[in-house]
Formats: sequence, C-alpha cells, structure tokens
Amino acid sequence: MSGKRTPEDYVFLERLGQGSYSTVFRAVERNNSTKNYAVKVCSKRHIIQEKKVKYVTIEKDLLNKLGQGGHPGIVRLFCTFHDAENLYFVLEYVSGGELLNLVRKHGPLPEVWYKHLFAQLVDTVDFMHSHGVIHRDLKPENVLLSHEGRIVITDFGAACSITTAGRDRSASFVGTAEYVAPELLLYSQCGLSSDIWALGCILYQLTQGIPPFRGENELQTFEQIVHLDYKWRVVTPQQVVTLVQSILVLDPLLRPTSKHLKQNPWLSAINWENKSSLWKGIWELPEKVRNRQGHAQERPVTTNNGIRPARKKPTQTRSTSAIVEWRQKLGLNSLPSPPSSTGNTRSTPNNQVQQPKLRNKPQRAHSQDSSSTPPISTTHIISDLPILKRDVVRTLEIPFNSAQTALSFESFSSVDDSAITEFVTNNKSAILNRSSTCAMTLDAKGNLSYLDQNRTEKHMISISDPELSMYDFEFDEDARTGFLILEKYKSKLWFIATAAVDSTSYPDVRTFNSHKSWVDSFFTARNLTATTENRRPRSAPNTNSPSVPRSAPQVATPRVKLKPKTNTSGSATMVVSSSRYEVLHTLSNSGMKGSDASSGASAAFRSLKKK
Repeated sequence: MSGKRTPEDYVFLERLGQGSYSTVFRAVERNNSTKNYAVKVCSKRHIIQEKKVKYVTIEKDLLNKLGQGGHPGIVRLFCTFHDAENLYFVLEYVSGGELLNLVRKHGPLPEVWYKHLFAQLVDTVDFMHSHGVIHRDLKPENVLLSHEGRIVITDFGAACSITTAGRDRSASFVGTAEYVAPELLLYSQCGLSSDIWALGCILYQLTQGIPPFRGENELQTFEQIVHLDYKWRVVTPQQVVTLVQSILVLDPLLRPTSKHLKQNPWLSAINWENKSSLWKGIWELPEKVRNRQGHAQERPVTTNNGIRPARKKPTQTRSTSAIVEWRQKLGLNSLPSPPSSTGNTRSTPNNQVQQPKLRNKPQRAHSQDSSSTPPISTTHIISDLPILKRDVVRTLEIPFNSAQTALSFESFSSVDDSAITEFVTNNKSAILNRSSTCAMTLDAKGNLSYLDQNRTEKHMISISDPELSMYDFEFDEDARTGFLILEKYKSKLWFIATAAVDSTSYPDVRTFNSHKSWVDSFFTARNLTATTENRRPRSAPNTNSPSVPRSAPQVATPRVKLKPKTNTSGSATMVVSSSRYEVLHTLSNSGMKGSDASSGASAAFRSLKKK
C-alpha cells in the first residue's frame, strides 16, 4: 500500500466483530477486490471519552514494531489512517475463525493438534517477549486460525512494552476474568510471566475443552485463580499435566519463560528452527487425526467466501469493576508490591491427574543476623512466637473519637484518601517531630507490637484483623522517606516512618530481617495465618448462614498507594492510584450500599468472612 489512505479507498463488507470502542469489518480495496482485509474502526469520540488515546497509539506502535520481524504468528498491520470521526487500522484478514470456536465445536482436542497449536503459540510469545512486548490479554478469542489452521495472535489493544509495564500500574486492570494472572488480582502488576500464565490456561483449555478457572461469576473466578482451584476432568498425558502445573503457580518468578517452554520435555520433538514444519496449519498435518468419536476432523465452517459470523466481544468494563470489587472485599485497597521472594510462597497442585490438591508452602523468614530468632538481652517483645521482622521505627498513634470532625493530631472520627493525603502533606515534619522511636516486632501469627523507649511493651494490631486498612504515602524504607499508615476501624490510626531513626536508642534490641520490607513481612504473616486457619478442623456449617469461601485467599495486607501530584496552586497534594471513592462508587452502583461504606476502606473488611 502506498500513499495516504482514506475510507473511500475501501469497500466495507460484513462486520467481523466488535469491541468496547471499535468494530472490525471485512473490507476490500475499491480498485482491487481480490484481497480481503480486516479493518478495525475506532471511534475517536469514544477513545477520548474513555481516555484510550494512549493505548490506541501503543497498539499501532507495537504492531509496527513486531511487524518488522515478519513473524507468521503476529497479525500484520498494513497501514493506519483517520478521518474526522474514526481511526482505521488495516489488518491482515484471517479467515479460519477464533481458536475458541474450534474448541467449542470439538471439545478437548487431540494431542497432536494441541501440541502443534501450543508450539506455535510459544514460538509467537517468545518472539513478542524477545522484542519487549507483553500482550496482556492472551486468550482463545484473541488467537485466530488461518485457512490452513495455523495460529495468528491479534488484538494488541491492551499490550505494552516492558519499559512501560512498571509505570502503567494504575491502568493495569486488563485482561479477561478466566485468563487473568494472580499477580494482577493481588498486586495490579502485569509482566512477561502474565502472558505465560495465559498460555498455561489456554493449554489446559485445549486439553479439557473449558478454561481451568470459571466460577458462576467473575468474583468466584478470581477466588479460584488465587487458590489455584482447578481440576483435570479429561485424562491427559502426565507431561502435559506437569507442564500446566509448572505454569499455573502464584509466584510469577517461578513460571517458565518462553525460552524455557521451548526446552520442555513434552515439546522435545519440535524443531524450532524448521519454520516451514512448525508453521504448518493443523489441517496440513501429514497424518489424518480423528476425534474421540472416530470421525475425521473438519475445517471450520465459514460463510460468504470464508467469512466467519460476527460476534460482539465482551467489553472489559465489567471485568475491571469486578476486579476492583473483588480486591475491595478482600481489603486489597490498591497496589501492593509482591514479595521479593523467589518462590517461598509458591502454591501448586500436585501431579494427580483426576483431582489435584493444593500444596501451600508458606514463606519462611530468613535472617541476616542469625539462623534462629534472636534474643533480646534485657527484655522481650510481647510475643514469644517466631519473629518475622523486628526493626527500629518511628510511630505516631492517634486515637478514635466519634465527636471529632476532622483528622488531627489529637483524634480522628473517619478517614478517607483525601483526608490522609491532606493531613500528611500539610504535616510531614510535625508527624515526625511528634512520633516516638520504638522497636517494632511482627511475629509469625501476624501480631504487630512495639517496645517504647520506657521499655513498655504494647500490642498494636493483628495483620489478619478484618478491620485493618493500610495506606502507603511515598513509603520507601531504603530511602527512609514517607509513611506507612495503619487504620484500625474506629479505634486507632498509626503513622510509621523510618526517617530520622536513632537505632542506638535500643542497644539491647537486636534487629531481625531488617533487609526485608515491612509490607513484604505483612504479606508473609497473612499467608502464614491463612495456612494455619486452613489446617484447623472445622465443624459442620450452619445451613442458615451465608456461604463462605472454602479457604482463605492468599492475599497481601490491604494497602493504598498514594502518589504525589502538583496542583495549579503550586502546593503539593496527593492523589490515589486506585481510590476508595472509585471502589465504593463501583460497589454502590452494584447495590452494595451501607452506612459504614463511606467511613473508609476498612469497612470493606466487614464483608470478608474468615474460616
């Protein structure tokens, strides 16, 4: 294609599909009707209203970048143009339909098929990742089949580059419920390993005919994901089961990379360098594969010169609000970072094909000072349990007072993001000046306590307390800046800082795991507590009581990440990357209203029932 294009250069035929802000049509050039194209038409008005301009630009740039490699598994972008109302993406037309339709028609596929298709997916994802591109929405609907039956990955509307993935956290609620990675649910983070997770889900679906995680609604699906709650319903080769289990793990650092997948024993017969063999379509495979009923597999039925019927793609709005709602119910008020562990929180199913059970491996604390819990020479912190972390910090405690109208140093009645933001912004120095140095300890049961300078032992709160909320105001332990803020609903508010700490105030107190962050330690305590609760024998449930989750989700302590912003007046203010207002607004629109809802994120914990 040469020269500037306009809509008048094309004849638009039937609609192929529709997304949240775009519609895809089959089209041919007006002067050459022999070649089909898939033209994606994006409404400028909708893009601007939904603040999608950046993502449309990223999609174009990444498709152009990947297109330079000429990989057969990436949909080709021929050109883009626009008019007053729309943006137009002229894409490769892929006539064989979606991979999802193949699975829906035939159910579980023969091994020779799903191995060939999975190998093509791995090769394509490896190509994307080697060029620094994360798709972020891999699923059978976004995998098309050519007329010969080879895969083509499409829909890069949620894609991002590795260099921008870390900065794009506030907009990282992407993907589809059944294929969303646990790190997105728990931490709002998405990386290369999130694509690998999706590959594991797809491989499972090719062998079983359904996705591994599918609840009655999206919230139940999310629960299944973070519990790795899936079963093998169709007898599957053990190598495939083992491969899927190695992918579907909670810790993204433990998942194989795309290059590791190429070395998997199950794929050992694949010649990755022989592209002509690797990229044959499944309809071109040398042996005639028969399905379980003994009938020869057929090519997908198409209509009108190979055109598949249009199907409206579900929008992502519900998935996004469902993730927000799910996180709110679990007290995950925004964006905590995952533990820095390389795998001690891993939880995987076992190798029994029919019904794998979950193995929970709680993270162990490792000390830089001693291999066991260090003693305190002259006194002891409240808990005699194993210690996860102990360090010297500064704390300021503010009590609850229902008569108080605003947050002050004397008391508080209710808090929200804007109140905390305003208070900290206006009183950073005063908070530090009024705070006291203490030795704070977190034990294995999640009890947080401290020893003040008078050597008085005080219990603060349990990390598993359902009425605890946590906020992060530029808290950086390495740089010794910001505050970690804990709120016990209608009880206490604590400001914790590592700035201006005089560790010599406690010569008799030995720090423990000082190299590990407090937030990571809270996460570990929460996991240990959940594991202990799961192991306790339970009495028969009361049939008149509401149903509760079968096991406590392995989630981090709730945390709201507050980020700086400068307003027009020049004074420093703060904004919230995932505000409680958004969450409560979503819940209110869903009919989940209550008098406590406006009192703060801690009210969300009231709906979290522990076993």
